[in-house]
This record gives sequence, structure tokens and C-alpha cells, in this order.
Amino acid sequence: MGFGGRGGGRGGRGSGGRGGGSGGGRGNPGAQPRLQLCRNFASGNCTRGDKCSFAHVVKMHAVTEASDKNPDAKTNYNRGYSGQNTKSKDKHKVTSVSVWETNGQIKLFTGAHDGKWRLWNAAPAANGSVTLTQEFEHFVGGPVDTVHIAAHYFFCGFEASPIECPDAKAGMVHSWNLNAPSEPPMELWMGPMAKYAGSGRIRSLWTTADGSVFSGGSDGIIRQWAFNPT
Repeated sequence: MGFGGRGGGRGGRGSGGRGGGSGGGRGNPGAQPRLQLCRNFASGNCTRGDKCSFAHVVKMHAVTEASDKNPDAKTNYNRGYSGQNTKSKDKHKVTSVSVWETNGQIKLFTGAHDGKWRLWNAAPAANGSVTLTQEFEHFVGGPVDTVHIAAHYFFCGFEASPIECPDAKAGMVHSWNLNAPSEPPMELWMGPMAKYAGSGRIRSLWTTADGSVFSGGSDGIIRQWAFNPT
């Protein structure tokens, strides 16, 4: 059984290219599904319209700077789709985004390697996009690798130095109660003498309805924690 991409094999090269006639082969490119995304359309710059050979399904509505300038950034050139060299922005990496729906509003938490997590208000705009306005930022002391929302708790995984070993680095997880944001965050510790969440950086976090928190670290270990979102 075939999928019809080449018209049932290579036997029909005569009249319709490799497709064996007009059955959707290369001889009739307009009949083929447009599976590859159009990068120009995504950035709002495609001028070919219906004649474009690529799919117009994803479009970027807005761009927001969500990190501080990285003073240690080296000049880096990336070859873009058009074949031109474009200089990358010397910003710290934005590593994670989490959506928070509260009181009929949409807010975003972001984490970046500048050591900060940020809270944004997402206000609807007339063209169907949103306008992001920063409401708050907090410096945790090291690169933020992941952020996550569960109920009214915000989790942040980052790299920092444990109190008992200031010359070393470890993975930390702090969690803030969004109903009482001025209170100190809850911290996930491996033990009383190991006040960190992993020997490697915490790359991902997830929670379940029964109160479990799962963390995945660069040390190759998944850890499960108890969590009571009250």
C-alpha cells in the first residue's frame, strides 16, 4: 500500500513527472499539500499570497524583549532563510514560558539566563494579538532554566550556590504562593544537609492533580516530590 505521493511508483514518468500523470506528483505541484511552513509568512513578510509554495498557517503577531543584555555575549552570525547573514541579539536566553489564567486575565511567567523570572500581563489587541506589559521581575541568583504554574503556585527552577557549599553550583526549585506573593518561597530540598533540588540544573518541572511534583535535571535523574496546593 502506498500514500499516493509518487502516483504508485516510478512507472509513470512519461506525462506527469514522477507522479504518473496528474495524480499529485511533481508534475503538478499545486496539487501537493503544503507541509513546510512559510517563514516569511510567519514573520509577516510573505508577498506571494496564494501563489506561495509553502503553508500559511502560523503567523507571528508580536515580539517582546524578555531578558537583559548579556555583557559576555560574543558576536554570532546566523544564516537566515534568505541566505543573508543576520547578527543575533546579544541577550541572555529566555528559557521557559508558563501561562497563568487568573480572574479572567491571561498572564505569563518567563524565565531567562539573566537570573530573573518575570511576570507579564497579556492584554488583547485589536488585530487578535496581545500586548505584553511587564508587571514584576525577581532575581533568583542564577540562570533560570524552567518555570511552571500549578493551581496558584509558581515554580522556578534555577542554578545557584547552596548555602552550605558556596563554591559549588546546584539545581534549585523555589515555589511562590501567588495568593500571598510577599511570603518567602517554598524550597525543594533533597535533605537537611542538601538544601537543593538536584546536583545538576533543573531543566523541567511538572505537577499532577494529586499533589506530586516531578523535576528533571541535567544529572540524568527524575525526582518526585510531595506537594499540597492549599
